[in-house]
Amino acid sequence: MRLKTVSKQTLILSALIAAAIGLRLWGIGSGLPYVFDPDEPHAINHAVRLASGDLNPHDFKYPAGLFYVLALLYGMVFVTMRLTGAMATVNDFAVLFVSDPTVFYLTGRIACALAASACVLVAYKITRRLDDDDNAALLAAGCFALAPALVDWSQVVKQDAWLLLSCMVLCWQTLRLMDRPTLKAYCATGGLLGIAASFHYVTGLWGLGIAIVHLAVAWRQPKPLRSFLKSPGLYLSACSALAVFLALNPYALLDAAAFAKDFSDLYGLSVAWGLPENRSWSKVAATLAFWNSRTPLAAGFALLGAWQLYKRRRAQALLLAAMALIYFVAIGKRGDSGVAGRHALAGGWTLLILAGCGMASVARRFATHKIGRLARLLPALMLLEFTLTCVANVKAKTLPDTRVESRSWILATVPDHTKIVIDMPHLSPALPMQESQLRRLYQHCLQTGHARKDYYRLLLQAKPQETKSFEIYRIKRSYAQLKDLEARTQRSYEAVDSVEATDGIAAWRRERIDFIVLSSYGPGPEKQWNIIERDLTEQATLVASFAPIPGRLTGPYIDIYRTIPR
Repeated sequence: MRLKTVSKQTLILSALIAAAIGLRLWGIGSGLPYVFDPDEPHAINHAVRLASGDLNPHDFKYPAGLFYVLALLYGMVFVTMRLTGAMATVNDFAVLFVSDPTVFYLTGRIACALAASACVLVAYKITRRLDDDDNAALLAAGCFALAPALVDWSQVVKQDAWLLLSCMVLCWQTLRLMDRPTLKAYCATGGLLGIAASFHYVTGLWGLGIAIVHLAVAWRQPKPLRSFLKSPGLYLSACSALAVFLALNPYALLDAAAFAKDFSDLYGLSVAWGLPENRSWSKVAATLAFWNSRTPLAAGFALLGAWQLYKRRRAQALLLAAMALIYFVAIGKRGDSGVAGRHALAGGWTLLILAGCGMASVARRFATHKIGRLARLLPALMLLEFTLTCVANVKAKTLPDTRVESRSWILATVPDHTKIVIDMPHLSPALPMQESQLRRLYQHCLQTGHARKDYYRLLLQAKPQETKSFEIYRIKRSYAQLKDLEARTQRSYEAVDSVEATDGIAAWRRERIDFIVLSSYGPGPEKQWNIIERDLTEQATLVASFAPIPGRLTGPYIDIYRTIPR
C-alpha cells in the first residue's frame, strides 16, 4: 500500500501548532494552589456553582458561555475521578475545590490554552482564503502561535482565548459569505455571532462586520441601497445571532430582570471609563502594534499587507482593516486601560492576518533582488523576537512569588489567631482563616441567603492544612476603584469581614488588629490610601518587606506592618 506523502506546508503548520501548544502549556500551573489573577476566580466559581445543579449564573457581567464549558469539563473530571476511585461523592469533590483547587484551575487553563492554540489553524485557513500564497498563511499562523500577548492571555481562565477563537471562526464564515451570499450562509454567520457573543459582549461589534459584508454584496446589484435594505439576509443573520445567544444563555431571558440590571450597570461603567481621563487609545495602540513584544514590526507588516491585499481583494481587505479600526475606536474610547488591550483583541487580531500577507509580499517582491535575503530575514527576526519574549515571560511566571514568600513568613512569625488586615486577595498572601470566624461568617451568610454560605460550609468540612489560622479582614474598596459592578462589589463585602480605609489605623487598633499587609504594583511600594500612609509612620512599625527581584522573585511589593499597642 502506498503511503500518502505529507506536504511541506502541513509539516510546518503542524510544527507551529505544536509550538503554540507547548508555549501555552509551559508553566500553566504557576502559582497554584494559590491564585494571583483577579479574574480567574470569577469564571471558576461560577462554573463550579453551575456544575452543582444551579444553572442560573445570577451574575451577568459576562455571558455564561465560558461558565457552561467549564461546568461540563468539571463534570467530566468528577466522573473520571469517581470511576478511578479518587473521589467518592459530589460533596468530596466540592470540598476538594475549597481546600486545593489545583485540578479545577489546571482543567480550565488547559482548556483555554488548547482553544487558543486552535486559533493557529483558523488563522491559516483565513489567510489561505485571502492569499493564494502558502507562505502568507504559514507566516500568519506563526504570528498567532508566537505573539507574546496571545500566549500570555491564553494561560489563565478568562474569556480571551474563547473570544479570539469564536471571532476568528466567525470571520472565516463571514469571508465565505462574501463569496457565496446564500440565506443559509447568512444564517450560519449569524449563529456564529451568537456563539461569539456568548463568550463576551464585545464580540457583538462583529455584527458591523456582517453589515459591511452585506453592503459589499448589495454593491454588486443594480440598486445597491434597495438591495441592502430589502434583502432578507442581514435580518436573518440578526435573528439567528439572537436565537443562538439566548439558547446558550437561557437565563438572559428566564432571569431577564437581573440580566437587564447588570447589562445596564455595565453600560454605565463603560460610560465612566469613557471619560477623557480614562480613555485607552495608547494602550490599545501599543497592544495592536507590539503584541507585548519590543518592536512594532508586526504593525509595519500589517500596513503593507493591507495595501497589497487591497489591490487584489478590495472588499476583504476593507473588512479586516475596518474591524481592527472599529475595535480600536470602541475599546480605546470606553475601555479600562487594564483590560483594553485584551478586549480590542476581538477585532485587532485581524492585523496579524494582514501582517502575514505583508511578510509574504516582502518575500515575493524581493525574491530576485540583491537584498532579497535581507528582506526575507525581517519576518524571521520578528517571529524570533516573539519567541524569545514568550520564553522570558513564561520563565518569569514560574519564579517564586512574593505572596508565597510573605505567606511563609507570616505562618512562621505571627502568633496563632492574630487579627490581620489585607488588601485585595489576589495581591495578598493567601492566609488560613480561623474556625470561629468561618463559623460566624457561615451563619451570617446562611441567615442572609448569601451564595457564599456554601463556600464557608465546605471550608468547615475541609481538613486544616496549616497549624495556624488567623482572623482576616479586608480593606474595603469602592466599586469604582475595583472597576466592577456596584451590586457585585456590595455582595462581595457582605460575606467577609472588612474595614474602612478612611477610618485610619487608630480605628483598626481599637478592633485589636495587630498586623497590616499592604501591597502594590509599580516601580516601588506605593500605597493606595493617603490616610493609611500618614498613619503608618506614627501608629505602626514595618516588620517585613518583600520586593520582586529580576530573575529570582516575582509578584507585587508587599509590606507587613505591626500596629503599635496603645
